[in-house]
Amino acid sequence: MNVFVDSSFYISLLRQEDRNHARAKDALGDAATQSAVFYTSQYVIDETATVLSMRVSKASAVAFLNATEEEDFPIILAVDEEVRRQGYAIFREAKDKDISMVDCYCAALMKRHAILKCLTFDKQFKQLGFRIIE
Repeated sequence: MNVFVDSSFYISLLRQEDRNHARAKDALGDAATQSAVFYTSQYVIDETATVLSMRVSKASAVAFLNATEEEDFPIILAVDEEVRRQGYAIFREAKDKDISMVDCYCAALMKRHAILKCLTFDKQFKQLGFRIIE
């Protein structure tokens, strides 16, 4: 099972006081027991580090960035020119005004790599046709 990991999930997982922290831990454990292969994107890493730095601490953001270089971190998918164009198209077609460009790039990556499931707490992924694991 291939699973994409979104920044909302990382943030909930890493912030113990987050309202979705326990759900994130449980969902990660469930996915891991199903031998999931985890993926993410550089934009998700950037967004997560920024939010952690602003809402938690610079140290937690740096610790997260350091973790991205570990062997067991999810596979990082690159956004190339084609994915960028597909992300723009997804953004243009989305009816939800609150959808982010990062989410659109992630959706394009998920489509390219046939990843149907996403660890996230963002409703936009469900609206884009993906199965949310929460």
